[in-house]
Amino acid sequence: MQLLPQGIAATLPPLYATEETPVEQRVLYVKFFDPLHPMDLVCLRI
Repeated sequence: MQLLPQGIAATLPPLYATEETPVEQRVLYVKFFDPLHPMDLVCLRI
């Protein structure tokens, strides 16, 4: 299992690069995985 594919890792900004960006302008992508129900995957853009 690969947690962070290289294609996604390449698009992420460097660590602390968005620290000065206001919270309202930040985008957070979250993926929840339930090992008891591996086919049920929930992705959110917050």
